[in-house]
Amino acid sequence: MFLKQKLSRTFFSAITATLLLLFVGIYWYSVPLINKEVYQIEKNASRLVLNNIFELASNMQLDLKPPKKEVVDRLQQIIKKSVIAKTGYLFIFDEQGNMLYHPNPNINGTNAVKLKNTHNGKYILQELISVADTGKELEYKWDKPTDANNYSHNKISLVRHLPELGWYICSSVYIDELQSSGKLLSQRILTMGFITFMCAIFLALLFSSWITKPINTLALIARKVSQGDLNVTSGISRKDELGILGKAFDDMVLQMRENIEMLDLKVASRTQTLSTTNAQLQQAMSESQQAQKQLAQVQHINAIGQLAGGLAHDFNNILTIILGNLHAAKQDNEQNEALLQHLLPAIKASRKGSDITNRLLSFSRRQYLRPCKVDITVLIDETITLLKGSLPSKITIKTHYLDNNLHVYVDANQLENCLINLVLNAKDAMPNGGDITITVNKKTVEHPLQFDEEVTFADYVEVTITDDGSGFSEQAINKAFEPFFTSKETHQGSGLGLSTVFGFIKQSKGYIRIANQKVSGAKISLLLPLLIHQQDDKLSSASLHDDNENVITTDFSNKLVLLVEDDNDVRAIIRKQLIAFGLNVIEANDSDEAEQLIDTIDDLYGMVSDISMPGNKDGFELATLLKTRSPSCKIVLMSGYFHPATEPNKDIPILLKKPFVANKLFQALQ
Repeated sequence: MFLKQKLSRTFFSAITATLLLLFVGIYWYSVPLINKEVYQIEKNASRLVLNNIFELASNMQLDLKPPKKEVVDRLQQIIKKSVIAKTGYLFIFDEQGNMLYHPNPNINGTNAVKLKNTHNGKYILQELISVADTGKELEYKWDKPTDANNYSHNKISLVRHLPELGWYICSSVYIDELQSSGKLLSQRILTMGFITFMCAIFLALLFSSWITKPINTLALIARKVSQGDLNVTSGISRKDELGILGKAFDDMVLQMRENIEMLDLKVASRTQTLSTTNAQLQQAMSESQQAQKQLAQVQHINAIGQLAGGLAHDFNNILTIILGNLHAAKQDNEQNEALLQHLLPAIKASRKGSDITNRLLSFSRRQYLRPCKVDITVLIDETITLLKGSLPSKITIKTHYLDNNLHVYVDANQLENCLINLVLNAKDAMPNGGDITITVNKKTVEHPLQFDEEVTFADYVEVTITDDGSGFSEQAINKAFEPFFTSKETHQGSGLGLSTVFGFIKQSKGYIRIANQKVSGAKISLLLPLLIHQQDDKLSSASLHDDNENVITTDFSNKLVLLVEDDNDVRAIIRKQLIAFGLNVIEANDSDEAEQLIDTIDDLYGMVSDISMPGNKDGFELATLLKTRSPSCKIVLMSGYFHPATEPNKDIPILLKKPFVANKLFQALQ
């Protein structure tokens, strides 16, 4: 702004200097012309006065015919009143050189024939006579009254000849006096021009200030606005165009300020929205990553579960063959003590192998369950009573029941085993002792909740077990549910504990979560569906707990049983057992062959069938087909792991878990 004002002042100074030079130039050019013109005017005035006097004298002579003396006197009176310049005058002399009238008393009345022009030495009267009536002036040098005897002052004279009287009437005036009027006029013009010029400059400055001040104000405001100051106003309140411009500018700045404030509000709002959205997105991404991680973990565990289930199924088939043959050998050699010493350990080892497969089946959610209505707090109290004798005195089990009379529909024995497993793990994590706390409460899930997977909205019983140990490592949290993974030292754990718990909870339609407490120790939470209404136990699976391995003889003579099994060795040992019962056996190695036999044979006593086999149907579908044709037939289904029926019905077949001993098969066929 300072630079702009400086440039504006410089520009104005330049304009002023230009105008001043123009004025001086005009003055310099016009003054000589004016002086010349005024000089000519003064000469003409002098000539006019002379001519007037001449005409007057001529008229007086012609009209009145007075004596010369009278004419001279009258002319003297008139000439005295005539003014030529400042000191100019008229004088009269005759043809003899007598000065009839001259304002200078030293010359008046004298003969001036001998009076010379000091400039050229000529007789001045002769020079005057020579220019008479020629229209020319005689220029000569003469003194001034104020400068006597200094004949250096230029004068001019005009001469008229009055022949009737023989007179010469002359005018005489100093040239500098004629020029003084022009100079005076030039000075006045210069003074007036200068005054006018200064007034013009003053008015221009005033007008410029009147015009430029609001413009400068607007420029200053525009600069402040450009720098971000939107609280300035011009303060211009005029009724002309600049006032309209100032008001429009103020309105524009006000509108701009309001727009920016509104924009700031919108930006702040959108920034907040963006921040919230970004936070939500970050949370969603975090949740998505967590969900993907958990999904990957679930898929990993499911894959392991499928692998474990398949292995358990195949291993159970192998154990069925081994255990069946061992029992057959034992029955055939009950009197051979030496052989029995080898057979009994083998039978015992086979049963341990069966226990391991059962635990694998638990992890893969394919173990055989016998669910019933269970009061969770009662079962926990009974389990604690059972455990107290096996826990060291420095470990205390505490219970905290937030709700009572909470029931779940689960396998009570498996839930008890699950609790025992978790409590013993907590004990192992506290070698120096501590507290194990079991908390039970009702939990209603109405919002997304993440356990091993996202929890379905419903009512649950939550069982939380915490300890004062060192907690889980990151690796343990990620792999705790995998079979054979253990954080304990070698030979101190099989790695099937938590995987078995996981399989049981998932098979019971529940959820599990492991974590570390904020301070110290581990925290395991179980969610089991809350049983609101009493449910009937409709399981028709036979409870075959009789471990008596002796075959009970009965009369199955002439009764035909269909045996369906795809494994030749398993089928052979079961056929041998059935024949030992006195049954006639017809075999099929897949469901298609079995279906043809069912359609063909009308007098079947029963069917012993595997559930999973090659062909278009599984064991449940074959059972349904046989029941449709022969409702009284005995049906026993076998499997290395639990299979839910594909088409549940009221008459569920007896399920026999591999491996099994002959007497359990016999009981199933009763």
